[in-house]
This record gives sequence, structure tokens and C-alpha cells, in this order.
Amino acid sequence: AMTFHWEFTLGSERVQEIVENLPFAALGQNIFDAEWDEPTDLFPPYKMFERGGTKIAVIGQAFPYISAYRLAKFNISNEQSQFFIGLPTPANALLIMSLPLIVDYQNSDSYNALILNPFFLVVVTLLSSFLLNAPVKLIALKFKTWNFSENASKYILIIFSLVGLILFKFAGIPLIIIFYIIISLVNPPKNA
Repeated sequence: AMTFHWEFTLGSERVQEIVENLPFAALGQNIFDAEWDEPTDLFPPYKMFERGGTKIAVIGQAFPYISAYRLAKFNISNEQSQFFIGLPTPANALLIMSLPLIVDYQNSDSYNALILNPFFLVVVTLLSSFLLNAPVKLIALKFKTWNFSENASKYILIIFSLVGLILFKFAGIPLIIIFYIIISLVNPPKNA
């Protein structure tokens, strides 16, 4: 399933044409008809899927509110030249998008039991929403020099990421995000 983001800049007719040819559901819980200012009936608000005997509801929320708040809160800061404050939105998106990839491509009972557990998904949602807006300095992979001693945490993060992806494939992504947060807390980035 997919939700919408920038697609409506193409025009409503073009979006409908694209959606008709999709091999998956296009969901839009909060897409309104411009003429009547009420929810459109063109896109279902949610869809139920079944994976491994477990029913999963996907809600088509077309706008990432927590990430938007994060961008409004932190992207106006001038002090983030060598670090991020809060988990960067792309890192959070990688974390969230890795979960269905793990279920689909690394199908195992232990992964599925964890990832498809509704309690786990609620915890991940709340935790990632908190981390996006937490006033915590996290490493940015911006290099002033290639000197190892000045960039040890960055190099360690890169090496851990490569090894994690090679060994664990998609399941390595959540491990990398967790390691990214830990290494940033243990060795906080300094102001430039």
C-alpha cells in the first residue's frame, strides 16, 4: 500500500490515472475533495492485509505530522553544522520502512512475531516520534577533515553499518539506527 505526498502536484486526473494502474492499494485517509471540503471517496482510508495469519490494518495518512514538526523545530537552527538535534527524518523513515521489508524478504518466525506484534508497533511509533524531536545531539556524517581521531565515531558508524547490512540485510537497519543513537550518546558530537 502507499500513501500520498507530492503526487497531487501532477493534478487530480493524473493521480487517478496512475492509481488505476498500481498493483497495490493507494490509501488516503485525510485527502479531501477541494470542491466540497470533505473526505474524497476516490481513495480508501485504510486497508486490511493478512501476513502470516496476522491481520494488519494500514491507515493512509498522507502527511507525516511528527516529521514536519521536527523540521519546523530544528531546521531553523544554525548550530547544527556538525550534528543533528533529534533523529533525522530520513533515518526515521529508514527505520520504519525496514520493518515491512524484514517481514517480506527475511521471513522468519522470530522477526514476524516481533514486528507484527501490535504492542511492538505502538512502541516503535511512540519511540520514533519522541526521538525525532528529542533535544539530543546525534552524529552527522559531515567531514571537515578525513583525520580518524577527529572522526572516529563517524568511521565506526560507517563500518558498523556496512557490516550490519552485509550480515543482517534489512534486519540490520534497525540495529544500525539503534547503534547510531548509542554511539551519539556515548560520544556526543561537539559544536563546530
